[in-house]
Amino acid sequence: AEEREQGTLGLLKMTGVSRLAILWGKSTSWLLITCGFLLLQLPFVSLAVTMGGVSLNQVVAATISIGAFAVLLCNFALFCSLICRTTRGASFTTAFGIGTYLFVPRVVAPILGMIISVNPANPITQCLIPVRDLLSWFSETSIISRLRVIQQTGFGGSLISYQVVSNLIGGAFFFGLSWIFFERLTRNLDPVEARPSLLILRLNFWSKQPKQRPSLQVWKNPFLWQEYHFVRGGNTHWYRRWLASPVLTALVLVFIYGINWRIAVSGFGTPWFPNRNELLVIITGITFWSSLFFWVAESLLGSSRVLGDEYREGTLSMLLLLPKSIRRIVGLKILGEGIALIPYLFWVVSSGVAMIYVYAPVLKNFANVFREGEPLLDWIFGTFTMIAGYVLLYQIILWYSVHVKRGALGLGFVTFHFGYAVFSIGFLTAGLLLDNYFGLRLDERTMTVLMYSLTAGFLLFFNIAFHISTFRRVVRVGEISGS
Repeated sequence: AEEREQGTLGLLKMTGVSRLAILWGKSTSWLLITCGFLLLQLPFVSLAVTMGGVSLNQVVAATISIGAFAVLLCNFALFCSLICRTTRGASFTTAFGIGTYLFVPRVVAPILGMIISVNPANPITQCLIPVRDLLSWFSETSIISRLRVIQQTGFGGSLISYQVVSNLIGGAFFFGLSWIFFERLTRNLDPVEARPSLLILRLNFWSKQPKQRPSLQVWKNPFLWQEYHFVRGGNTHWYRRWLASPVLTALVLVFIYGINWRIAVSGFGTPWFPNRNELLVIITGITFWSSLFFWVAESLLGSSRVLGDEYREGTLSMLLLLPKSIRRIVGLKILGEGIALIPYLFWVVSSGVAMIYVYAPVLKNFANVFREGEPLLDWIFGTFTMIAGYVLLYQIILWYSVHVKRGALGLGFVTFHFGYAVFSIGFLTAGLLLDNYFGLRLDERTMTVLMYSLTAGFLLFFNIAFHISTFRRVVRVGEISGS
């Protein structure tokens, strides 16, 4: 898809390079990088064997399983890039397909099992049995199921599992499909219409008589207006965000009452209808956590576009020419995205206040729990770690968005989790060295305070480091593109 967008696919075919070589080169490069990361972290992960609780067999089995899943993911993405005309469409198709494969069978198969158990002799439920079995089979071949098995205590299974074989076969299958349909799907080499830049969209937006459409008039601060309308979808997506969490909560309630009504009508089993307090717990819990998830997910998605759009379109130099500092411009752009996410924040706050009311009897005991001091320290540090970790992940994605034109979000997640794993292993290793080799034994209270202090220090250090590095990169790229 990338070569089709750039108009270089025809040049590749004109050079006489075989379709097998083209496909192999496009798929193998990223696969080798992924396998390289797995092999790179293998020695560090193997340190967990010396600390107890994890066997070398578990470490190697997990590495092989992840590698097999990488083969499936890489070749499925290759096939999606072949059938889609744009990288954006290929990325969405890949994410949707892999997400469906990983999560839908795990959710739908148990639901179908419950429906079948209500009346197994019904002809309709008889038709659902093969569907349930097929979804269960897909669930068994997923990397999630395999890692859960590997993480069990006393795991002694084979390194080459059913998941590994099925994922490798799936990867070979999609690579074969790409090879078979390559010529047919690449006959039309007409250039793909480029996505209009933000400047062109803005000019087109102005040309539609904004005086007759007040919602399209430019705000006093153009950066807020640009992020709200062009990046976050404007008023249409604003209204959708107001409805997202309530609609999801309503669907869950309909499902709960529908299943229990079916059980009550059929007479098989005892239905469970939530009382008033249970209903409040369900409504507030789903609304709070779904709104928080949507807010975090959309804000992290937006972090890759705060400066990523300008970096891809080569307009960073224009931002540097404006009579505002680049930090102020970025702050205004982030604020504009925050305005678009106000509906999620409203539901988080309102449902959180409602949860305090629902859990009031539990909260009365907090004063007694926190009298010792250490639980209060754990709670404060946990809250600080979550907030600082989220800000660090946001900074990492923002940093990648001015270094790569595609994949800043994925690279940010990989870097964040890899760094977390290295830090955890390093901290545990340092504790063992102090205890076993230097004879320095710290009590539990001192060790807890030391761990909290080091973690907070590392989070603050890397937040500041990525912040400074990002803006230095922006200035450097802007000066190069403007010269």
